[in-house]
Amino acid sequence: MLSSVLCAHSSSSEGMNNSCATLETLHLQFPGTEYSQIQLLLDTYPDDIPKITHILEQQTRKQSITPGESVIQLFEEFASECHYCPEPSPKGRVTYEINAEKLTVADYQQLIDKGWRRNGSWVYHPSNDKSCCPHYTIRLDVNKFQASKSQKRCSKRWKRFLAGEIGDPQNRMDIELDDDGKPMRQLLLKESQKREIEKVLFEAAKLALESFSMEHLLAVKHSRIRPQVSPILHKKKRGGLRKRLTTNFCLQFTPHAPSDQYSPLSLAEKMLEFLPYHWDARAAGPGFINFKFSRSFAAEPSVSQKEQEEGNTKDSESEYDFHHFELTMDQGNFSNEKFQLYKKYQMEVHNDNESDLTIPSFQGALCTSPLIHEPAKSRDDPECGYGSFHQNYRVDGELIAVGVIDVLPNCVSSVYFFYNPSYSWLSPGVISALQEIQWVKNFALSHSNSKLHYYYMGYYIHDCPKMKYKKSYQPSDLLCPITHKWVSLGKVERSLDAQKYCRLSNEKQVEITKQQILNIAHSLKLIICGSTVTLRDLTTESQRVVLVVLEKFILIVGSLACNFRFLFK
Repeated sequence: MLSSVLCAHSSSSEGMNNSCATLETLHLQFPGTEYSQIQLLLDTYPDDIPKITHILEQQTRKQSITPGESVIQLFEEFASECHYCPEPSPKGRVTYEINAEKLTVADYQQLIDKGWRRNGSWVYHPSNDKSCCPHYTIRLDVNKFQASKSQKRCSKRWKRFLAGEIGDPQNRMDIELDDDGKPMRQLLLKESQKREIEKVLFEAAKLALESFSMEHLLAVKHSRIRPQVSPILHKKKRGGLRKRLTTNFCLQFTPHAPSDQYSPLSLAEKMLEFLPYHWDARAAGPGFINFKFSRSFAAEPSVSQKEQEEGNTKDSESEYDFHHFELTMDQGNFSNEKFQLYKKYQMEVHNDNESDLTIPSFQGALCTSPLIHEPAKSRDDPECGYGSFHQNYRVDGELIAVGVIDVLPNCVSSVYFFYNPSYSWLSPGVISALQEIQWVKNFALSHSNSKLHYYYMGYYIHDCPKMKYKKSYQPSDLLCPITHKWVSLGKVERSLDAQKYCRLSNEKQVEITKQQILNIAHSLKLIICGSTVTLRDLTTESQRVVLVVLEKFILIVGSLACNFRFLFK
């Protein structure tokens, strides 16, 4: 409807013939296009004026949109079913929506500080006074963050998993009891790691036996003498448990050695000289070797204890986790691996139908972003720059989770997170939030003057159990939907208990007058039928139609509207 009214935007074109078939009328409609180019199109498509118009619109539109400018298309309020109410509500969820062709990170930062939020290229603002469940933007100053006991437990469990101390409780049967009768999980070892340990132990035994002039024992087949490696847990002096491994390898040579020449303990002590230094190995009677649990036992080149004692100054290898964890970032790139993980998550966690989970819907919501990527220009910027990103969580090479985030001038905004449900027992949602918070905190600590020290968690709905977890990231602030001022969540909880939708800040509201709205509207740049115009270039009827659309947006964002170009299709 708008298009048919707005294409007659020029005052000189009010009396244009509907056919728009002549060279002159087309040039009036697209004044930036040369006559020769229009004539060429008329010669090429003599009876297809709509096609010519479409081509000229596309060309003009590309010329009208300057790189680095925010371009949006306005829509009206949209009512939908609320997914946060325990029972269907007659009010439902009402949002005012825009579609963003392009957004600078600075403009989007200002939008979310006025209560907006994006989903793919759609950016929406909740009409809280008309909705059943008011949405309040929530953020955390990472410099003040204090992890709760529950969050600390999740973090500790995650680290123990990476260290190999625990596995999925649903898939584990090898649970022993400690002295108090409480469950004690055994350490886990991969077959590849067992083979690696075995290889190193045989090499150390060879060197030790050579020093004892008992090389003949090496003729014993490996199938008859194999290192049996078992996990053990020692109590630390200051409490807690120390993870170590033990082997009875030396004892297995006893039946094959002359008793007067051989002591398993002496062989164990000799082998210590030839084991990698980072094993931190110790001999124990009657012939055991205990060593540190590590993900990589035989890193090349290895450094033996003997070499270290003789003056080798190379640093010992730091202890590795049992599982290799890797966190990488990309600019929202699509991959089938991500899509399959997303499908699995949506179907098992949210009970979505597989037929609804398509590649276009996944790309549109979680890969496509209107944010214009801005590379880092100085040391004051994050290394990745600003824009939309995927944080990819991999354990031993397997993609187990993806976090979708926006890195903005003042914050990291968490957009979405999906994971392999097999890892639910590790509380991956908590782990990802802690990782993202730490990412911001690390940047803030190394850039003391930076404004980027906030973590935005989307919307908070006070009486929704699924949303209340967000307030556990303390101390959190809520955005007042009326004054657009930040207030401590702890200070307004009672107000929210009493009333779902309320004013959170006592600061004076900056009101905008009707005349101010008109002044702003007349200063805006509009892209209509491919041309950049202002309200004054439109017919009286077109001005009336456009003003109705613009006023609602200006009422919410005020003078911020001047940062945008408005696209009318």
